[in-house]
Amino acid sequence: MRTRKAPGGGNVAYNLLDDPLDLLSGPATDEFIQVVFTYDTGAGELQLFVNGTFIGADNPGGGDWSGGDAAAFATRGGNNTGGVGNGQANTESFAGQIALIRMYSEMILSEEEVEMNYFATIAPDTSLPVITTFAPTSGATGVNPGISQLTATFDKTIQLTGDGSVTIKNLTADTDQVIDLPDASVAIEAEQLIITLASDLDFNSQYAVHISSDALEDFSGNAFPGIDDDSTWAFTTIEENFTPPVIVEQSPAHQSTGALVVVTLSATFDQPLLRGTGDIVIVDLDDDSTTQTISVEDESLVTITDNVVTFSPAAPLATATEYAVLIADTALRNFSDVAFGGIDDESTWTFRTVNMSSQLGILDLTANNGINPGTGEPWQVADRYHLVYITTDTTTAESTDIADYNAFVQADANNQNVTGSSGSVNLGVVSWFALASTGSVNAIDNAIIMGPTYTIYHTLNPGTSPTGSGFLVEDTAAFWSLNQFPGTGANSGNPLSDLNGDNKNVFTGTTGGGVASSALGEGSSSRRHWSGWRNWVTPFNTEPNEDELFMVAISQSLFVIDLDDDVPPEFVSIADDVEGGPVEMDDEPVITYTVTFSEAMLPSTVDASDFGNAGTAGFTIDSIAQQEDPAVFLVTVRPTGEGTLQLQINASAVLTDLNGNPLDTSVAIPDDTIIEVLPATATGYGVWADSFPGLIDTDPALDFDGGGLSTGLEWVLGGDPTDPSDDVNIVPTIDNTSDAEGNLLFIFRRNIDAYEDENTTIEVQYGS
Repeated sequence: MRTRKAPGGGNVAYNLLDDPLDLLSGPATDEFIQVVFTYDTGAGELQLFVNGTFIGADNPGGGDWSGGDAAAFATRGGNNTGGVGNGQANTESFAGQIALIRMYSEMILSEEEVEMNYFATIAPDTSLPVITTFAPTSGATGVNPGISQLTATFDKTIQLTGDGSVTIKNLTADTDQVIDLPDASVAIEAEQLIITLASDLDFNSQYAVHISSDALEDFSGNAFPGIDDDSTWAFTTIEENFTPPVIVEQSPAHQSTGALVVVTLSATFDQPLLRGTGDIVIVDLDDDSTTQTISVEDESLVTITDNVVTFSPAAPLATATEYAVLIADTALRNFSDVAFGGIDDESTWTFRTVNMSSQLGILDLTANNGINPGTGEPWQVADRYHLVYITTDTTTAESTDIADYNAFVQADANNQNVTGSSGSVNLGVVSWFALASTGSVNAIDNAIIMGPTYTIYHTLNPGTSPTGSGFLVEDTAAFWSLNQFPGTGANSGNPLSDLNGDNKNVFTGTTGGGVASSALGEGSSSRRHWSGWRNWVTPFNTEPNEDELFMVAISQSLFVIDLDDDVPPEFVSIADDVEGGPVEMDDEPVITYTVTFSEAMLPSTVDASDFGNAGTAGFTIDSIAQQEDPAVFLVTVRPTGEGTLQLQINASAVLTDLNGNPLDTSVAIPDDTIIEVLPATATGYGVWADSFPGLIDTDPALDFDGGGLSTGLEWVLGGDPTDPSDDVNIVPTIDNTSDAEGNLLFIFRRNIDAYEDENTTIEVQYGS
């Protein structure tokens, strides 16, 4: 089958002669080939299936298949009825047989349904339709008598047979409403049976729904067995209630503090509710102004689920601000049409938002509508981010030491002042690193401050703008993808491309790429290599042939903080990864402790000097790393001798939370687990010699047993220095027959302990 595309028409092609997907092999296609086109009027998309397999889709220019549009798929009123295109298709549009299995009126088949219909001709579906969910759910109580529809969802697509009936039984009143089919109140939408009620149900009544066994079937003709009992689909309506609804819980709670600026407010009532008319108003109490007015009829902002009403401000609230919530007395009502009395004063539901800011006050927390792009959630205290900026000074790329470039960007930052939320901020108060590489250090390794997942980056231009343009990425790996770096072509619009207005670019290169005649990137003449991105990043210059370079700098991890936080952090726990030990020095043990605090800690205050050993073993701290949860640190410890290991936070150590509140370290805080560090097993010549009680003289040069080998050679060759008879069996041998090349083979034994002993040197001597 081939389709020929005409102007304005759709084009989805599959060549049945070549059969590239091997769809026509096997006994199932011996008798026919099924070709199905479906057209989705909503998407304007033409879809092609061959033998139940989806081939492709195309937008045919917005037609329909009712016959009125000449550009439609299967135009009935246009030229060449049945053609694909704008009516100009001819008999060459298809080469092969077309089998029309079934026509579905006003229904777009899904991929699963097309596949089901195809395979029904091979292995017919004989399973009966089964209901998977009911609405209202079976056994439900407190159902709204004013409910408009009853819905049953099946495990497959169903259709009405045109016969049978649906019965709604009021078991309390012993009355039946019988709906003979077909009837407009009973409809099918794919897998759903929808029953539209003609009137409200009764209060405080038990209902059951019956469906006759001849009413429904699937597309293979399998009949739904029906429901003929009063328990399979049964529910009870709520009692009539003339008591006005009352709020029993609010979120944020009344008079609470620390609410997020992007917040969903909710009120829980003592009974189920219905939507009315009127507004919910959020009032800024600090300046007595109306911040937002939300219509309760706006279902995109206000949702009602049973007895819980939630509503979302259309824009973020302000930080450190007192708010009140007002609700119109017509906005909500119960199922008996009794209205909630509303809130018309500014003292019933109040709350205060968190006094939230970013460290340095530079990152704009209202950007992206107040949502942290890394998490998809509202900005919260302890969210982590980095600032990125381009230096305002230049340097040469002569050094091979990455420390020189880190020192350069730090010195440049020390001279930069920008305007933050609390006034002028000097960038030098935090550490900066060069996004650059040398022949021995990769850029990704130099930026060790990249941190865990969900790190947020924000570009900063000290020369012209306090905030610059932001680019934000979800995690570390995404940051290192090429699309995050500016350059030419597709990347030319990246904010870093032109922060200083000089059309400078950041270049990446392979291990042979970089800036011409420079140490940085180890110097080829290539300046625009885009491979090897995780390892090689070079700065950029103002002119193509200049070696004076601006550099991209990235800050240490910075945090969103609560400026009102005056509560000191608390110690939670220390846990080791060796389950309490013991460990042996022979194994060169490394122990990782997980140290947890009650809240996020400022990482620059948590360092090796804060920790010690309450035990007796010597130890060193290899590393300290803050985890994705900024309240958790991994402390890696290496014992240097035998004894006990009990990690502790030292007395008078200074560790603070994000707002500078110190941990109480008036006394040391030890781990509650003591790990025993076992000594290394003694080895060497002396230990070996002591294992022979009869060896009175241990001089290694002496042939103590008189067997022909010195005691030292017996140590090396694995002999018994007190047994003269074994010497002849352990001496080296020379073999002149085994090697095919005619080489002499010198064969000797060696004691593994002697070989590994640092005080023993084994050398093979030879001569003529």
